[in-house]
Amino acid sequence: MRANIIYFDEKIENHIKIQKAISDKFKATYYNDRDLLIKTLSKNQNVDLILIDDYAEKGNFFEFLNDLLIVIDKLQVGVILLSAEDNVENRVKSFDYGIDDFITRPVSTAELNARLENKVKKYRKPSALELKVGNLILNISDQKAYIDGEDKLLTPIEFKVLLTLVRSPNRLHSKDSLINSLWPGGAYGKSKSIDTHICNLRKKINTFNFSIKATKGRGISLIKERPVISV
Repeated sequence: MRANIIYFDEKIENHIKIQKAISDKFKATYYNDRDLLIKTLSKNQNVDLILIDDYAEKGNFFEFLNDLLIVIDKLQVGVILLSAEDNVENRVKSFDYGIDDFITRPVSTAELNARLENKVKKYRKPSALELKVGNLILNISDQKAYIDGEDKLLTPIEFKVLLTLVRSPNRLHSKDSLINSLWPGGAYGKSKSIDTHICNLRKKINTFNFSIKATKGRGISLIKERPVISV
């Protein structure tokens, strides 16, 4: 079966070049609209790999990259950045955000296809049914969270929020991105609701040796250090 690839580039003329370059081992879908891509991925992730050109006509490319990495399942979907600039700072920053590979143009057709195939093989391996971080175990199939062996009895929304944070520790997740991933297509009026879910989640996982940190006006992240509690 052919691997499903998404290619994103704001320059539509580059779509034709990629279409000619990638092998028939891949079935590619092409996007040039950021919002449409994020919306599509939040509803359906029948994709093995996402290839993104970092040309930023609209600016704020890394904000867009962060939103994309939040909405996808990074255990099952790979992300490769394609760039015309061999800029070390951008390369390092991209890997810090969580991409899997960075390809600099120009690149030969043979190398491009080899690197695509390499990442597809990685993400087509059966994903683990459990995630373990510190003293927490998340059972993905049953949507249960255990801390030191105790079932924390999370609601479906609380589990999804925690799973998102655990998959990308130390990454800042904006409230809007969380809302869009939890309620795709129906986020209106959910701002206060997500605050309530996060508050309840914090109380239930207060023995977890990671903590949920809120950055005012920006979002939340999962960090190793636990806050000091005065008594």
